[in-house]
Amino acid sequence: MTAVVPTKRIATIDIARFYAIALVFMGHFVEELMLLKNPAGMSLYKFIYSFHMLLFAVLAGYVAKEEVVDWPVAKFIDRCFTTRLLPFIFLTLVMMIPPLFFEGKFFGLPLPSLVGYFRGTVFTVFGLPSFCVPSWFLLMIIGVEIVHYAAFRYLKTSDLKILIAALLFYVAGYWLNLKLDIFNPLKGRIVGWNYLFIHGAITLYAFYLLGILLRRRRFLVGKVSIKRLLPAAVIAFLAVLFTYQLNDGPFNFHVYNYVVIMFASYGHFLLFPFTAIAGCALILLLSRMTRAQKTIVWLGQNTMLLMFLNGIFYHYINPPLAKWVLEGISSSGPVILILSGIVTLVSLALCMPLVYLFNTLVPQLVGKPKLTGLILKKPLHFRWLPPTIYILFLFLPLLPLVSVSLHVTLRGGATPVGEFTLSNYIRIFQNPVLTGAILNSIAYVTLNILITIPVALLAAYAFSRYTFVGDKHLFFGFLAVRMTPPVVMVLPVFLIFLQLDLVNKPLGIALAHCAFNVPISIWVLESFFSAIPKEFDETALLDGYSFLRFFVRIMIPLMAPGIAVAAFFCFMFSWVEIVFARVLTVTSGKPIGMAISTLFSFRTDIGLVMAMTVLSIIPGVLMICFARNHIAKGFTIRAGS
Repeated sequence: MTAVVPTKRIATIDIARFYAIALVFMGHFVEELMLLKNPAGMSLYKFIYSFHMLLFAVLAGYVAKEEVVDWPVAKFIDRCFTTRLLPFIFLTLVMMIPPLFFEGKFFGLPLPSLVGYFRGTVFTVFGLPSFCVPSWFLLMIIGVEIVHYAAFRYLKTSDLKILIAALLFYVAGYWLNLKLDIFNPLKGRIVGWNYLFIHGAITLYAFYLLGILLRRRRFLVGKVSIKRLLPAAVIAFLAVLFTYQLNDGPFNFHVYNYVVIMFASYGHFLLFPFTAIAGCALILLLSRMTRAQKTIVWLGQNTMLLMFLNGIFYHYINPPLAKWVLEGISSSGPVILILSGIVTLVSLALCMPLVYLFNTLVPQLVGKPKLTGLILKKPLHFRWLPPTIYILFLFLPLLPLVSVSLHVTLRGGATPVGEFTLSNYIRIFQNPVLTGAILNSIAYVTLNILITIPVALLAAYAFSRYTFVGDKHLFFGFLAVRMTPPVVMVLPVFLIFLQLDLVNKPLGIALAHCAFNVPISIWVLESFFSAIPKEFDETALLDGYSFLRFFVRIMIPLMAPGIAVAAFFCFMFSWVEIVFARVLTVTSGKPIGMAISTLFSFRTDIGLVMAMTVLSIIPGVLMICFARNHIAKGFTIRAGS
């Protein structure tokens, strides 16, 4: 077997990746010109698409680690998840946000409606990534790597086997897609047998194997004279220039009648691979002649992230920009070429701050699992897959909720139904009843925590440090009160509070909630006190501390995680509780939950209801964000004790 070149980062390959992603940006802008029937745009589009996506497959094969095929299945899945699937999920979720605020090109998908998000999610999971179309290639690369993991173990012993396999995979993939036409939106085939674009991955694996052969043959490794590189690049360019127009089909995707790898529309059986290989050689030779400038190399190292960010231009910017260019500027070939280059460079420059931001904050979520960021401070592993799926399951309903809150849903107004608007939120803050409900809930929670925590701290300390007759029975008696359904105590509490003039008063609601929050807080805090050695108490008393000074200066700081957990439980109960609120706020003082329920009527404004619901979620999110470290530590201590 030929000696294998180490697969550490190679500057030439990173530069080639930069050229490849630049061609993606340019190709998607030129695509809009082509759709507008601009002749220069059509010609340039066909030139770029004849090889640019296949270049990524060749480069991926060039840097592929051959030992991967010897890994256990679990390790291979771990790598695919952390470096491919997780970034795809995360960045897809990010790309689902802009449709809430901006209109874009989504091929008839009714965004940002609930139906549009549902259909787009189904298409993304089972076929076409609708929220960021350019990200389809990441799914295909996963398919290529799966094919590689299954097949290369039988090929790695011989370069001849690799070459023969490349030819066979190309023939099989070409015939399969030409005859079966698996993925074709024109025939309604979007969701079907095209998971991870495996039908296209079979063909692309031939070019992936070509990249492996180039590495084994040490192509462009070491010093190569410019006198050899330049003529070779000119020959490769001329080969593409004189053959790309000759590929007239047959094409599966008849709208374009050009090479479109996403739709497995390749064209001529011989001209397609010839032009593609010549184009890949052209870029590799140009990369070898290009100086390793830091910005170019850095962008080449972040092509996956740039592929997703290109979705912003693909869906929102390129369509109107292309129309403006053709309306106001000459559409001749040289002008279109220069303008396309300028648009590409400007687009990449605009993406650079976002690339830096993602790499700084959450590099683990954008394909770099071994790095640490400012938000995620630990490397990722395959064990993140179950919680990731669970988190997606939890948060997916929030997208339509937020979407509905930002759109007009009630007919009869000046703004048509379905239009983006902030009026739902504006109406909430202009309505004193709804604003008052939010303030009431905040007041109830604050009062409840301020009353519950001091009482529970002292009671929990007593249960932890002292023994007295009936202490265990009293302790579990408190828990029995907590397990009592609130509706059972509504009438007695109402009668008592009516006599004490606490009905329609924030203090009344807070005290009613305390009846349920104090027992659970005592139970939580008692275990934290028990985890602190009694020697702390004795040492403090010997040092001359009074009990109050010892408790405030020493014990409470040590109890911070426990206090955070207890306050968290208090917040969860008080913020959503409506049983006591319904009875004890007869004429005024309705909390946010009651205010939301009153919005439902014969002619309900769902957008207003969803906006109020979004606002009801925000305080809980803020509390978890600010106290998450104490809460996490508190639950750990509680479990350990």
